[in-house]
Amino acid sequence: MGRRYDQYSVLAPILIGDDTVLVAQQAAEAGFARLVIIETLFANDTSIQLQNHLAPIKSAAAVQHPNVREMYQLGSANGEHFLALEYLEGVSFDHLLRHRSRAPQLGDPRLHCALLAQACEGVHHAHNILGLAHGSLRPSKLFVTSGGIIKVLGLGQAALEAAATGNLSDSRHYAYTSPEAILGRPQNHRSDIFSIGVMAWEALTGRRLFAHRSRTDIY
Repeated sequence: MGRRYDQYSVLAPILIGDDTVLVAQQAAEAGFARLVIIETLFANDTSIQLQNHLAPIKSAAAVQHPNVREMYQLGSANGEHFLALEYLEGVSFDHLLRHRSRAPQLGDPRLHCALLAQACEGVHHAHNILGLAHGSLRPSKLFVTSGGIIKVLGLGQAALEAAATGNLSDSRHYAYTSPEAILGRPQNHRSDIFSIGVMAWEALTGRRLFAHRSRTDIY
């Protein structure tokens, strides 16, 4: 594609969960070139309100845990803020939940519970070390690598997403969102526990817990 973000050369766009991101290659060092994921955040001249929400992302960059996707850089290029993130191969947890009927082996509740336990380890580390809640956990924000390791995606980005969109507008999102988040109240680790609890219920039963069409129907 020829586009660059600082030291990263874009190769192609891909879909991860419900987000379109860019696969890029980091400039080679000592003969080795690393693949990364580039997520663009917003234009550099976007309102101060959005830029103020970068603080949780900077905090998330300090989280080093095998169940949290690593963040390499928060940078600015091409008139945009961007994140350079760990490149992962595998499928989203959402894919496992939604395709169990086509592949019965994916419907084993022991598999889902083991994966969610890993997700709990990752968010627990963020809670304990930085006091940082994810705030927007849902199946598409959990990624299962080809090695069977689950990675939490989007840590620190919930406040930025909400500020950019004005609110949660997709029922796939707020079906996993805690009541306090829906009401715009402060969140903490209990909000993430609520979200993981909803996913655990769906993993064990094979049915949506909140499958309504609107936020008012759910709450």
